[in-house]
Amino acid sequence: MKIDRPIFILAPARSGTTIFYNLFTRHKETAFPEHFADKYWKSPWKFKIIPLMVKQQIWRYKKRPLPHEGGFWRKYHPYSKYLTEADITLQEKNYIYSAITAQLRAFNARRFVDRVHDFMLQIRFLNELFPDAFYIILKREPRAVISSQYKMMTDIWSKNGVGGGNNYGRVIEKFANGGTLLETCINYYNHYIKTMEKDLFLIEDRAKTVHYEDFVKNPHYELQKLYEFTDLPWYDELKNEIPEILELTTLDKWRSLPDHEKEILERAFK
Repeated sequence: MKIDRPIFILAPARSGTTIFYNLFTRHKETAFPEHFADKYWKSPWKFKIIPLMVKQQIWRYKKRPLPHEGGFWRKYHPYSKYLTEADITLQEKNYIYSAITAQLRAFNARRFVDRVHDFMLQIRFLNELFPDAFYIILKREPRAVISSQYKMMTDIWSKNGVGGGNNYGRVIEKFANGGTLLETCINYYNHYIKTMEKDLFLIEDRAKTVHYEDFVKNPHYELQKLYEFTDLPWYDELKNEIPEILELTTLDKWRSLPDHEKEILERAFK
């Protein structure tokens, strides 16, 4: 099966990628990693049974499963690693293609969509694997992103200690440089953004930016534009799948930080 113009979402953690990813993949012509893909990525011989299991699940529950971050991207490379064309091996290429093909067959879809935060560090790698891929860059107010990261990491580290709790916590720890947790989150964010921007010239004709704040206010309009850009046709049933507005209360939570922490964010992002 040919992998036709896959779609990759580029955004740092806590940018609203989960809700965006969930809504974008309501489109019936999209496939994505789901529970079984995350469960079997260490056993690629099981990829061939994923289509049967997904179709059985859809038949049983009368709805498509929720998308997951594709665990198979982690088999050959650790978290937070910058990847280029030189990092691709034939063995890994065949492995990734077989994982994606299994998902396309599972959903009987023609387009594959995925969001992994490390994609921001791996544009060269992805572009070599899929020279016709499309990219959606999800941008959110950086102070809101970092405030959300900071809150989550404060909760995780208070329970599990520095670097404990999950892989994201261990990635964040890499950017501490002796600073506070808030400064660590700023370092993490800047590293991912600057690395992505450095390589964007390779894909700029196949990339489109959507602002999270605009998406929240009008999901129909923003997704319709993105479907058109990525050559996915709009159809009437999507009006029922996608809410007209997202009632969220998290857009300005960063403003409730203590004054000295807000000042740190203001200095970092004037």
